Parts: sequence; structure tokens; C-alpha cells
Amino acid sequence: PDRAREGPFVGRGRAVDDGHLWGAATGPADGRAGTWSRLAAPARGGVLGDAVRTLTEGEPGDHAGGLAACPGGTVVAGGPEVNGRGGAWVRGPDDDETGPVAFAEGLYDDGRAGDTVVCGDFDGAGGPDLVVGAPASDTVQPAAGTLGMYSLVDGAPDKVANLDTTWVGAALGTALVLGDATGDGVGDLLVSGPGSDRIRLVPGPLRGAYVATRAGPAFQGDGGERT
Repeated sequence: PDRAREGPFVGRGRAVDDGHLWGAATGPADGRAGTWSRLAAPARGGVLGDAVRTLTEGEPGDHAGGLAACPGGTVVAGGPEVNGRGGAWVRGPDDDETGPVAFAEGLYDDGRAGDTVVCGDFDGAGGPDLVVGAPASDTVQPAAGTLGMYSLVDGAPDKVANLDTTWVGAALGTALVLGDATGDGVGDLLVSGPGSDRIRLVPGPLRGAYVATRAGPAFQGDGGERT
């Protein structure tokens, strides 16, 4: 509570993995921002300061991105301001907590890769697979946004697909959900592009390059709703 009163703390992202709760700090935490910490189970009724185990830290002034717990114990933390491009750290279940972790770096300056991350199985091979949203990326059009999709089967992120849009200012990837919407046992991606007033369903398996207008059905909002 003492630190929380000084500014935003836990709540930017959260994920549950094997009875543990991961929380992302959005503001200064012990003099730093962009901190991703693991709260030792059981989290309920625990004292944050006594339970924290750090996943990784951003530089002072950075803000934390999304968090995701993947199948098999891998945890992913987004860092949208890292190196000016953003990206996502990947820590496997056997990685040493004090050692380096794999990093999937964004491709576009100021693209905010890692603002959103989601884990699951998008190719039917069992996963874990990772999707990283970079909603501010200037790809096909300014601020259109893009998604990078990675296989984590061998631990390090291996990019296997991407999703772009031709809609100016769409901010594709502002929100992500990965699940089996079609019921075929393969993961499907639900992705928002609020600047286009659309949410798109991209059916799996996902491999290769996709353009949102041809990737799958869209849920259309009214103009200006930023769906």
C-alpha cells in the first residue's frame, strides 16, 4: 500500500501459471518502472513486498506491457518501450531466474511491440505459441499496427507468421484473444483494430503473412466506436 500510493503499481497485466500470479507494474516500483514480478503462491492475503520474484525489469521511465502464461510453464512479458521498438521477454519453465531470457524484438520504431501478448496453440501442434501486438507500428499504413506470431517450441521465439492491415490508424493488436473459436482443435486469433471499428477473427492454423481484410470474418462496430 505504501508504494501503491506513490503511483500506479500492479495491474497493467496479470497471468496465472501453476498456482502463481504474475503482475506487471505500470509505474515506479523500487525506483524503476516496467517491472514484471512473480507473486509466490498463495497470493491471496500475501504481502506483496515479501512475495515478489522479479521476472525482468525495464529501464527507468519505461512502462510494462502485457503478460501471458503459456502452456507448460513459460511466461511472457511485453516491454513496449524497450530499445524504442518494444518486444517481449520469454522465460521458460527451466530458465534460471537470475539469467538472461529470450527476447522477441519489434521491427518498427515506436511501434510498441509487446503492448499486448497472448500465448496458446495457433498451429495445432500443441504450442506454446506466442502472439505479440504492436498497435502503433507504421507498417502498410501509418499507425496501422501489426502482429508478430512466434513458435516457442524450442524455447527461443521463432517468427512463423504476421498479420497486417491496410487501414490507416487501425492500431491493430490493441487487444488480443487466442482460443478455439471454430471448434476444430486449432487456435484462432481474435484481434481488435479500434481505429477501424472492427474486431477480426483469424482462424488457425496460422503460418505465413496475412492481411486483415482477407484473413477472416470481421465484427463491425458503428463509426467512431473504436471497437
